[in-house]
Amino acid sequence: MSVRKVEEITPLNRGGGVRTLPLVTRSTVTEDNAITTGISTYPVGTGAQLHLHNCDEHVTLLAGAAEVEIDGSVTRLERFDTTYVAAGIPHAFRNVGDEPMTLLWVYTSAVSTRTFAATAATARDHHASMSSTCNARLNACGVCKPWPYSGYGSPSISELPLT
Repeated sequence: MSVRKVEEITPLNRGGGVRTLPLVTRSTVTEDNAITTGISTYPVGTGAQLHLHNCDEHVTLLAGAAEVEIDGSVTRLERFDTTYVAAGIPHAFRNVGDEPMTLLWVYTSAVSTRTFAATAATARDHHASMSSTCNARLNACGVCKPWPYSGYGSPSISELPLT
């Protein structure tokens, strides 16, 4: 059993003002875990670009106002609204409020991938392996690069900084 105290977790700077608290990952718990969880906060006007995963994902909006796009359908979210997205379904989260948007996310896998809808490029999702080494290399990383992303197509509302 692992207990993680939030005040002991080092936030990871994802670029573009996006910060993530890795809660349960392969590098943060000693058990053989089957999930990956974290909390990501996005500045006003940012969000997670349209993408899909190799596993199911649950997301709860903890703070702010958001818009979620799931398989082409857009829904406005308010505090504590929750989504469930099955593996392989394209989705995006956008901060549409006037304060930071904070999301609690849970993947049903200890190792997840992210495929970007704009390019069909697939990368290992860094939530599962985030460490101080990865964080120190953030600007050289193809997945966690700060905005604007190169190689992911033209900027649009569906192509904003990653979760």
